[in-house]
Amino acid sequence: MSQQHDSDSVDGSVRTGVTVAAVALLVVAAVAAAWFGYAWIAGGLVRDNGRADARDTALNDARQAAVNLMTFDPDDVDGSLRTMLSSTTGSLRAEQTEDLDSLKAKVSEAQTRMRAEVEGAAITSLAGENDRATAFVVLRITRAWPGGQPATFRQLWNLDMVKEGDTWKAEQARNLGEPVSLDAGAPPTEPAPAEQPEPNGQPQSGDQPESAGQQPADQQPQEPGR
Repeated sequence: MSQQHDSDSVDGSVRTGVTVAAVALLVVAAVAAAWFGYAWIAGGLVRDNGRADARDTALNDARQAAVNLMTFDPDDVDGSLRTMLSSTTGSLRAEQTEDLDSLKAKVSEAQTRMRAEVEGAAITSLAGENDRATAFVVLRITRAWPGGQPATFRQLWNLDMVKEGDTWKAEQARNLGEPVSLDAGAPPTEPAPAEQPEPNGQPQSGDQPESAGQQPADQQPQEPGR
């Protein structure tokens, strides 16, 4: 009888030990699950927040770049070009700076004044380590020149943006389709100027738009830096 009692006591102790150990493992598992779950959620939120911040910054800089590229004051040629170049990088900047002195002479002679405003913009892609983006921008552009009536256009733009430090800059800029006149009547015209070379010394082609500082024959705003 005593042996049976001792055996029951041992079995009870074993069962109690197993139960305590199981409960302890469950507690550890629950804590681990909570921690890793929190870490996974927090990590996801941090990544999402980082991506959202990158998207917002890229959008703001793309809006500013579009305005800088298509705004020009003939009374401050150097300042206008500095502002334009501050928003560009890569191949677009190289095109703009290839023959800067010649470009300055042309825009000073043309005396064309341009003012651009953003009507709408969106980031259409965000790639890499959140350091490359594509932006779609709708611009309202007013262009004026001596002896002519100001003309206002709406133009759609696609900007390839690259992050440099804390700032996003335009690496490529493409106009999408033809400018749409916002004036009540037909856009004013004037005699077409003689063919002007591109900043790189090449003649302008009919399908390659010009920079804000250059003056096309039809006075319609086109692609910057080209």
